[in-house]
Amino acid sequence: MKNNAVEISTTYTDTNGDRYLSKTPRLLNSCVFGVFPKEGSPAADKFEPVAPIDISSEQSFARARNWLQDCVENHPACSHIASEFTPTRLLRIWNRQGRRLIQLRESDRTRVRYAALSYCWGGEQDVRTTKYTFARHRTRINFQDLPRTIQDAVILTEKLGLEYLWVDALCIIQDDEEDRAREIDLMGHVYEKADVTIVASRAKAVQEGFLQNLLSYGYNKPEWVFKMQYRDLSGHISPIVIAPMFFRTPTDYLSDRGWAFQERLFSYRIIEYSSTCVHWFCQSHRDCDRQGGKCSAHDLEKGIEIFRGLPDHNSTVTMKTWYKLVDKFSQRSLTVAKDRLPAIGGIAERFGLRTEVAYLAGIWRTSLPSGLLWIVDRYANPNFQGRYYQPRSSTYLAPSWSWASTTQPIKNSVYVGYGVSKADVVRVDIGHQTKETTYGNVTYGYLTLRGFITPVSWTLPDEKEQYSDGKITRGASSLSIAICRDASETDLRVERGNIIRAYLFVLVANDETTKVTGLILYKHTDNKYSRLGVFDVPYCPADQEKYPDMARGLLQGDPEEVTIV
Repeated sequence: MKNNAVEISTTYTDTNGDRYLSKTPRLLNSCVFGVFPKEGSPAADKFEPVAPIDISSEQSFARARNWLQDCVENHPACSHIASEFTPTRLLRIWNRQGRRLIQLRESDRTRVRYAALSYCWGGEQDVRTTKYTFARHRTRINFQDLPRTIQDAVILTEKLGLEYLWVDALCIIQDDEEDRAREIDLMGHVYEKADVTIVASRAKAVQEGFLQNLLSYGYNKPEWVFKMQYRDLSGHISPIVIAPMFFRTPTDYLSDRGWAFQERLFSYRIIEYSSTCVHWFCQSHRDCDRQGGKCSAHDLEKGIEIFRGLPDHNSTVTMKTWYKLVDKFSQRSLTVAKDRLPAIGGIAERFGLRTEVAYLAGIWRTSLPSGLLWIVDRYANPNFQGRYYQPRSSTYLAPSWSWASTTQPIKNSVYVGYGVSKADVVRVDIGHQTKETTYGNVTYGYLTLRGFITPVSWTLPDEKEQYSDGKITRGASSLSIAICRDASETDLRVERGNIIRAYLFVLVANDETTKVTGLILYKHTDNKYSRLGVFDVPYCPADQEKYPDMARGLLQGDPEEVTIV
C-alpha cells in the first residue's frame, strides 16, 4: 500500500455456544497501519518519518523562519512579491516593555513586509472591525479577545520576524458595503504581495486554532502501537514502530471553502498547518517538517496547482483555463451565497487585464454564445446532497444565464467552445454593486440575443425522480432531447403545476445541422426570459441518423430577439 502503509487483518472463531455449530473463522475489519523508523534508526531512509507533534516549539518556528529566509534570499522566481503595493489596512504587532501590542494601522502607501491569513470563519466572528469598533481597533486590539486561529496567526507572524499581518475580519470594515466591495476587489493583490500566506487548513472554525499539538498515530489506541525489528534486503536489522493510521483521518477544511481557492492561487509563498504536518510551498520549493523533509506525494501534490492557474504566472494560460478554474471553484462552499462572484473576482481581474475582454458576471464576452452552455454537475461533489437538484437561491446572486446564479457545482467542459454559432449577441447590460467593482457582485444583468426560439411543453418529473429531467414535447410530437436542468424548479411547480410552457433557444449546431444545443427558457409576463437549463437535440448520435430533420426543425422561421435576465 502507499505511504508506508500495511493492511493487517485477523480472524476470530464464533461458536455461539451451540455444540452443533462448527467453528468458522471470520475476517475482522482490516485497519491501515503506518510503519515508521525509530529516531536514529538506519531504516530512516527507507520509511516515511513521523511529523513532529509539537508544532509550536521553538524548533518548529525556527524551521518556518528558515524556509521563509531561504526563499527570500535564494529564490529569484519568488521575487515578484517585492512591489510598492500595501494593503489598505494591516494589523501591526510589536512589543513595548515586554507587552505585545496589536493595532489596526491604515496604510500610508509605504511598502512593509507582512503575512496574510487564509482560514475558515466557521460562522460569524465575535471580534470584527465594524464602523463602531474601527476607532477602538486603531488604538488597540486586545490579544486575549481574539479567537484562537487569529491569536495563533499573530504568534506565528512574530516568530517569522514580521511586524504586520492581514486578516479579513479585522482589516475590512465588515458592515460597510462600499469598503467590503473595494477591499474584496483588492484581495488578490493582498495575497499575491504578502511575504507569506499562513494557511490554517486544520482549523474548521476560527475558534479552534492551528498551533496546538498534532494528534499522534494511535493516540486513542495505545495498545495497538508496537515495536518490531525490520530486516532489509541486505540483511541489516533496524527497530521500527507500527501504529494505526486509521484513527487520524487527514482533514483539510480549506480545500472545501470558496474564498480559499483564489487565496491559494495568488499566494507566492505558503506555510500550511495541516492535520498531519506543516507544509511549505513556494514557486521554487516544496517541503514539510517531517524528518529529512519527506512528505507523502499526495500531500505535496496539492501545492503544485498553486502557481499554475494565473496568467502572469504562466504565459500558456488561455480562456479555457478560466473555465476549468470555475469548474473547480464551483465545487467549493461559501458561507454567504452572494459571495459567488466576489470570491473568484481577483482571478477574473487578472484574466481581464491580460485579455482586455469584457467580463459579464462570470462569463467572458468572447466566449459567447457557447459560454452560456454551462451545466449543473450533480455528480461533482457529495457535499451538495448527491444527485438531487436543489431549489434556486432565494436571494439574487447573478443573472440566470450566468453560472454564478446557482450555488451548485457546474461544468463548462461539455459544450463551451463547441459547434457553429446560431445566435448573435445584440447587447449586454450589467449593473455592478459599485462602479469600481467590475469583478464583484452584480445587481442585474440583461443579455439580448437574436436567434431561433421554439415554444414547447415541459413535463417536469416528480421531485423524487432523481434520475429524470422530465419530458419535452413540441405540439403533439415528442422530441429526442437531452435535458440538463439548473434547479428543481419548486417555485414553478407551485405556480404552474408539473407541466410548464418553456422555450428552446438554439445557440450552436454541428456542421451538418443534425444536432443543435441551446438554452431552455421561461417567459415572464414582461416578455423577458430566464434560463431553466440546457438542451441537446437529438438525444444521441443514433437519433441524428434516424431523425435528420429534427434539429433543423428548431432552426425554422425568422430569428427573434430575446432578453434573458
